[in-house]
Amino acid sequence: MDGITLNTGIDPFLELAGYWDAFWALPAAARAATVVAGTVVLAVTLVGLFPEYGERGARKARRHSITTTFLGTVVFGLFGGSVGALWYGATRSDVASMLAAPILFVLASIAVVWTGIGLVALGEFVAARLGHDDAVWGVATVVVIVGIGAVYPPVGAVVLVLAALLGFGAGIRTNPFAAPETERVVPPHRRS
Repeated sequence: MDGITLNTGIDPFLELAGYWDAFWALPAAARAATVVAGTVVLAVTLVGLFPEYGERGARKARRHSITTTFLGTVVFGLFGGSVGALWYGATRSDVASMLAAPILFVLASIAVVWTGIGLVALGEFVAARLGHDDAVWGVATVVVIVGIGAVYPPVGAVVLVLAALLGFGAGIRTNPFAAPETERVVPPHRRS
């Protein structure tokens, strides 16, 4: 079959490993600045593209953090299994690789959005504990946390895992097509 097929060998991972090594060869301040800039771009993009969905997802993750994290663990496992099955199928057939490529792209996009929601929720959670219960403070807090994680990789790994689990749970629990929430008007004769 002529045309473009998904490269499912080890070569893409080896190229990615080269970029990974180059990133870790940077000075700590440059790594932190790069990761902080990426986090700010992700947060601004999420707010711009999915304002209601991101806000509702982060709010739901903050209010129900334990159940959202447990649900996120299950969803993350199923998500990883789905990506693995698609990747395996793509290695077996050219037709499957043509079908798997756009699906894998969509799944990767969903993973980025959900992890971003988790990062914002994590930042809002920490900011609320510090006395600033606001989305702007939440984004500022997560930028600082991610910057620390870029300097200290174990902290960064823990933050990324927590954000992914929290975000996957919040993403699956939040309806992206729901109407904006409005306050319900209570009739005067029913007020107590």
